[in-house]
Amino acid sequence: MSATLDPAAILGGRYVIRRYLGIASGAEVYVADDRSLARQVAIHFAPVRTYDPSFVDRFREEAVTVAALTHPYLLRVFDWGEEAGGAYLVTEFPEGGSLRTIVDRQGTLTVGQAALIGAEVAEGLAYAHARGIVHGSLAPELILFDRDGRARIAGLGLSEALMESHGNIPADPRYASPEQATGAPVDARTDVYALSLILFEAVTGYLPFVGETPASTLQARVGKPLPVEASLGALDMVVAIGAAYQASARPDAALFAQRLQAIATDTPAASSPSGPITRVSSRPQIGFRTPRPEDVTGVVSVPSGPTPLGDPSVSTAENVVTGDFDFDDEDDDVRPTRGVTSSSISSPAAPRPVRRARGGRQWVAAVVAAVIIVAAVGFGAAWKLGAFSVNHSVPTVVGLTKAQATTLLSSDGFTVSITGPVPSPSVPAGSVVTQVPAAGTNASSGATVTISISGGPNTIALPNNVLGVDCATATQMLGTVGLTAICPLSAQIYSSNYGVGHVAEILYNGQVNPTAVPTGASVTLAISKGVDPSTTTSTTPGASSTTSTTTTTVNPHGPRAVPNFVGMSKAQVFATCKTSELYYATNWTSTTTSWHVVVSQRPAPGTHIAWHGTVRLTVR
Repeated sequence: MSATLDPAAILGGRYVIRRYLGIASGAEVYVADDRSLARQVAIHFAPVRTYDPSFVDRFREEAVTVAALTHPYLLRVFDWGEEAGGAYLVTEFPEGGSLRTIVDRQGTLTVGQAALIGAEVAEGLAYAHARGIVHGSLAPELILFDRDGRARIAGLGLSEALMESHGNIPADPRYASPEQATGAPVDARTDVYALSLILFEAVTGYLPFVGETPASTLQARVGKPLPVEASLGALDMVVAIGAAYQASARPDAALFAQRLQAIATDTPAASSPSGPITRVSSRPQIGFRTPRPEDVTGVVSVPSGPTPLGDPSVSTAENVVTGDFDFDDEDDDVRPTRGVTSSSISSPAAPRPVRRARGGRQWVAAVVAAVIIVAAVGFGAAWKLGAFSVNHSVPTVVGLTKAQATTLLSSDGFTVSITGPVPSPSVPAGSVVTQVPAAGTNASSGATVTISISGGPNTIALPNNVLGVDCATATQMLGTVGLTAICPLSAQIYSSNYGVGHVAEILYNGQVNPTAVPTGASVTLAISKGVDPSTTTSTTPGASSTTSTTTTTVNPHGPRAVPNFVGMSKAQVFATCKTSELYYATNWTSTTTSWHVVVSQRPAPGTHIAWHGTVRLTVR
């Protein structure tokens, strides 16, 4: 496929295209210079010509969401825009290449290398999943590496919009999940399946379930487990479960990351190849073990047994400490002679034999035993007090739903305490408003993290008689209950129910004619422009006493009346849009990956918009 953008082309007035890298999951990737900040960036460009008109709306929503993500294993999104017949994302430009280029260059990875890369990618996915974002199009081309060799996940911000334009099938069907192949609902475990296939391919050198056509490739994975490969070693069972054909049998990304990290820790790289993936190493073991005697006393115990005297290469217990310890005579000097060995004792050159202290061996043993007992008691107390507990950084859960926050905190070993609901004008009901300790705090496993759940804003009911009055009167009526109102020209609409200059709709946060709004909110009043002239009729008296009615001819591609979508399911919305020759775009009231019903719409039912225009639906 040829590149859409030419070298030296400028996007957004600041990004100068330098070279074309290729296609990654349906998007054209370019290297560009950011003239404003004097840095090199990557441009992920999706031409709109191959997608439906609502693609840009979906892309815009996803880009704004992904730009707010911050995680060491996610590619940072700097900017986005629409230009040159397409939509584009501006991201950081990792210098280490992609997993695809590395494997193509040097062949398969070791089990340890694949496990570490997989653990990093799974951690990044778990972070995105906890915020309601599913990648859905993961492939080796989208696993990139920075100059330090850390994995970075690319494609978030374009993947969902591109998939919806392809019937929820990823651009590379070889990494699709069985649920994507069959059209079943897709959730976060789809990404775990794709990552399992990627790791399988990276270690074995081949990808299973590949047919001669995209359709046969998709069908080949339905109901099929991963093949058994001896070269996978410790990875075999982990990726087999990750690629289970039943989504319910797969682990979530957080648990998948833990399993992969355990393998990376315990599996050294046989021979580290050059490039970013040479970072595979074992993490230090964390935990408590009972101290050995030599840890406490500094004296190394050795096995008893016959030892040739005079052989300095062989040590016995008597090589440790010998000396003159005479506790009976206060006038005698006590001079421990350290380092005197059996060989020196037996040497004829020794001036006199060294006397061992009477009861000395028993005295040393008693001291060692006492020290061990005291140390064991001390270590046990320290253990009970948490001195040897594994510490974790408390994750950010503010803004997540109660279920998401509980899952995320529990997976990190924390105990969750829930309070609320508490009023919040900015956080939706059912989501976390505050957390204690704060995000980023180091806390031991089992520590309690208290989260407060939002009950939503305090609301006030709208007066019943606002519709049908003029702007000034409506504004005054709303002011009496603590609300403000505006009547912009841009919000004027045609209405057959209300006369010119009267309020036809009340708009708030995407809702049309809500029954209640947050206290102190500002609402928009849509003022009627009267009846749409394209629907007016005229009557002509006939020759007889009857009259004939003639309806104005409407252009087949003229404005369309917006249907009432509220309460419709996804299938009903699709069918209605097809009949009305309109498109729709969705806003979400939750962080789930699929929706079931329309809760509000804009423009309002009965409003006329252009043929093939877009209706924005708020769904849940």
